[in-house]
Amino acid sequence: MRERFAIGCMSGTSVDGLDLALVRARGAGLAIEAELVDARSVPLGELGPELFAVARGAARTALEFATLARRFGELHAAAASALASGRLIELVAVHGQTVAHAPPDSWQLVNPWPIARALSAPVVFDLRGADLAAGGEGAPITPLADLVLFGSSTHARAIVNLGGFANATLLPRVTSRAAALPLVRGADVVPCNHWLDGLARALLGRPFDSDGAEAARGTPRPEVVARFADELARIRARARSMGSHEEQPPLADLVSGASASDALASAVEAVAAALAASVAGHDEVLLAGGSVRNGALVRAIERASDACVATTAHAGLDPQWREAVAMAVLGLLSKDGVPITLPQVTGALRAPVAGAWCHPSTTRSR
Repeated sequence: MRERFAIGCMSGTSVDGLDLALVRARGAGLAIEAELVDARSVPLGELGPELFAVARGAARTALEFATLARRFGELHAAAASALASGRLIELVAVHGQTVAHAPPDSWQLVNPWPIARALSAPVVFDLRGADLAAGGEGAPITPLADLVLFGSSTHARAIVNLGGFANATLLPRVTSRAAALPLVRGADVVPCNHWLDGLARALLGRPFDSDGAEAARGTPRPEVVARFADELARIRARARSMGSHEEQPPLADLVSGASASDALASAVEAVAAALAASVAGHDEVLLAGGSVRNGALVRAIERASDACVATTAHAGLDPQWREAVAMAVLGLLSKDGVPITLPQVTGALRAPVAGAWCHPSTTRSR
């Protein structure tokens, strides 16, 4: 069976780096099988603070946005070229940086043309746009890739991404992917690093609580946990996917009267409780995303959940690379004409084939 190589690129709402994964795939469509070959994470450098600012609503001129998108594309191009290591790449799937998400409008900022030129490979981007046009939220975007990567015939699995916003993919036991497809569910659950990092910046003067150490020193305060739960209920009442600066509440008000360590412990407890409730009824909970390194959060999820809790490494994929690998899989599915979003997940009226493409033939020098 022919090998297919694809690169997936992901920069999440925490704006803490660009992850890239080189994936080897065999087969096509829903029969595809994919494995990670190599991966790397690239610092955003001076682009990081600027992307962080615009993702939180900072005003910029049209030219400044265009320049930022181009430079971000050039960062992708350099990193993807190094990762390809001379292999023939079938496609590069690029998520881009979410700088606005308020369905039916959403913007994953990146200029893909430098990537197509550097790798002489097609680039698929704007993976959410078709779903948004079909009346969906454009998110969560990974459930179909999770079915391909983590579907199990023996366990009903929940795949939980602990990123800026935590989302969960709920998989049934899978005897065939086609039969399982209408049973797959997924949803954004709770702001995760969006809240935890915001508290670390406000209370500790640090970009994040390394390994959850400060939270581990604290004790959850019931009244603070309740305030976070109320805030989450307010966000959910808007009945749309999460992913913008609007989900950043006045954190100082929510943790009023608590020490820094107790405030972080309380936020961790609220996030863990929401996540555990969202995956109830599943045999295994597999964690991925940046906060798998937050020991306080992982232990809180284990306490709150009735299921076996592990990382996606339990299913053979390092949790750091799950989203980048998922982007590569979604790119390959799009090329094969498979709709990559699920109406029962996003709310779209139909399942559209997604992605805008740019091809290297249009970028070659004369």
